Amino acid sequence: MKEKKLKEEELVAQHSGLVSILKCKDKKDVTMISTNHGEETRMKLTKCRQEKQKPLSVLDYNENTGGVDLKDQLLQPYLLERQKMTKWYIKLFRRLLTITVLNCTVICRANSGQTKIDHFKLRVELVQALLIEHGSESVRKFQGHHSTEKNVP
Repeated sequence: MKEKKLKEEELVAQHSGLVSILKCKDKKDVTMISTNHGEETRMKLTKCRQEKQKPLSVLDYNENTGGVDLKDQLLQPYLLERQKMTKWYIKLFRRLLTITVLNCTVICRANSGQTKIDHFKLRVELVQALLIEHGSESVRKFQGHHSTEKNVP
């Protein structure tokens, strides 16, 4: 099934007991494994008001995509925990902080009535506000072994 090249709206399926593996082509190849759906298809109106044949498993997934999938899509460009770290709790903290900032964006959109609040701009504004509020005039030195003493404001 992996090597099979499909034309648009073409569908290939294999079944083993209750498990169905489905591969179809829309704009890209879509591969799904399901114990709930077989290779049934339905007609679906596209944005351009054209009818297209789509697998029922794809339609069901699109209809029931929940908050977790949406959250993962929105956070993809901002994932800090992909960087190698030795301390698991730092990775966890960064993940929770990233999710918290996303939740702030969602709340700001809901409260302001604006659906087009940019997530990146909100992150930058948040950092600027935190630096203004909690920034200090004290100077701290770099940690570690450096050839020269450098100060960071």
